Amino acid sequence: MAQYKDNDTPRKKEMLRDAAVRVFRQKGYAFATIRDIAAEAGIQKGSVYYYVTSKEDILADILQYDMHILIARLEQICGSELPAEEKLRQALTAHLTRMMERQDAAILVNRELHMLSPEKREVVVALRDRYEGLLGSIIDEGVRTGDFDEVDVRLTKLAIVGMYNAVAYWFSPSGPCSPEQIAESFTNLIFYGLLQPQGDSCPKRVRRLGHELRQHVTALQSTLQTFHATQLEILSDVHRALSDTDSTLSSTRRLP
Repeated sequence: MAQYKDNDTPRKKEMLRDAAVRVFRQKGYAFATIRDIAAEAGIQKGSVYYYVTSKEDILADILQYDMHILIARLEQICGSELPAEEKLRQALTAHLTRMMERQDAAILVNRELHMLSPEKREVVVALRDRYEGLLGSIIDEGVRTGDFDEVDVRLTKLAIVGMYNAVAYWFSPSGPCSPEQIAESFTNLIFYGLLQPQGDSCPKRVRRLGHELRQHVTALQSTLQTFHATQLEILSDVHRALSDTDSTLSSTRRLP
């Protein structure tokens, strides 16, 4: 049996977690065994129980681990001073990148969550709700500031999460598009719906910009009117001065 030092535990647990992800993805959670996971990790079966107590513990750890990573990144973005538009761009890129980097784990969240006991499943669902709540808060902020159109925040966040999670099922590292290209294309697709007019509707941001433009035009018109009035006064003063000069010259000519 392999011997492990205490300071090796995080690294060994990560190795075991990654091995379990591959086994669960290939065989399915129901048909995978601790022996399969141990063989994939290159350790003996008994060594697995040094880190976990059951196969279910391994699955719960996998699902919670990736949710914690996503939440930590999203909390960092939400806590920044960036405008809502940039927050959402970074959040979407981080989510999609994670789905492509951890394809097998991302698929397990959707495919095997129901295999957990109610208690363990509630923990993962709470993490998922926390993540979706943070994403929704960014969209809501954008709606309130006028950066986004007045969309249904709940439906929008669910559509985004569903669309981005699905990438794990079809993405291929050897495919024609790189992760960066896919992230950019998806983000542009989302923002086209949030920032651009659709049909006869006019996004709140465009209406706000139009209102600001009208204010500037009104101020400019007022300035021009004041300038025009001042110009008229100057011309009137010049005209009077010229008239006075003509009168003075005429009087001078009549002197003996």
